[in-house]
Amino acid sequence: MARVRLFANLREIAGTPTLDIDGTTVGSVIEAVTDRFGDKFRRGMESARLWRNGEAVAPGDPIGPDDELAILPPVSGGADTMRPQEVQLDPTVFVGLLTLVVVALTHFFGGSPSFAAATVAAAGVWAADLNGVMENRGRGIAAAPVAIAAGLGAVASHAFGGVGYVIAFIVAVIASAAWAIGFFRYRELNLIAPGVVVAVVGATAVSSLILTRDNPGEDAITIFIVAVVVAVAAGTLAEQLGSIPFLDPYAVNALMAVVAAVITGLILDQDAVGYLVVGLGVAVALVAGRGLGAMLRLGHVSLSQQLPGWSPSLDGAVVAAAILYPLTQIAL
Repeated sequence: MARVRLFANLREIAGTPTLDIDGTTVGSVIEAVTDRFGDKFRRGMESARLWRNGEAVAPGDPIGPDDELAILPPVSGGADTMRPQEVQLDPTVFVGLLTLVVVALTHFFGGSPSFAAATVAAAGVWAADLNGVMENRGRGIAAAPVAIAAGLGAVASHAFGGVGYVIAFIVAVIASAAWAIGFFRYRELNLIAPGVVVAVVGATAVSSLILTRDNPGEDAITIFIVAVVVAVAAGTLAEQLGSIPFLDPYAVNALMAVVAAVITGLILDQDAVGYLVVGLGVAVALVAGRGLGAMLRLGHVSLSQQLPGWSPSLDGAVVAAAILYPLTQIAL
């Protein structure tokens, strides 16, 4: 039998730090362990890392009776001796950051139509990724209403100004409800509710960015983009470098958002105090967005697990964008 060593929340769920399991591959051992300890343990396994005798392994790798398999959640106190010295980066986590960079480029080098199109596309990318992750749990949401509401919200914001923000909210609710009526598979309440939340956040985020670009102006969007890109990049890197001490990704995320907002505001000769308030609001929204993303992607709130999907870094950015327009109207 292979010796399995558990850490952090997995050890708490199982009620034991070690156990012996029969199996010829890492995957078969993991399956036996998750079958024994149930769904809560299985959810914790979604982002856990696997080490056989101190070396990273995949589920298909073989395992022998004399091997020890360590199962490490992203935050695992006391597991430092089992962690390798090399840092392995997962390139897919940077897809969300790349999406933010594309939006930034259209802001700096394109006009209002290209910026609006990029924000709508970013909302669609975010919704499609959420749908894919939730589909794996049998809880898929429709991405189309998000794109529809975002597109109509963008048009309404250009046409009606601040009223467009309210229109985007209303269209998101109506589009999600209409989609549930038209397609039977989305009629369950536990699918309608998250679908409406994602549509509302996505549509208001697009509307908020377009309105903010007009008032207070392009400098406000520049400051927001710099703050979010710097914060998301720093947070993503800190999360990937989880074995480095003092690099909590959420503290890094929030701190960098505030610092980047204030410094960029000073460089652009803007109100430092006002953008300190904006930076604090963005920082809170980034962390809140992470919580929302965890609920949607994992089915429960978690700030200690790496989230599945290729754009979890957009979760906080989209929520921050959604509050940007009302935040700037109050703070500036």
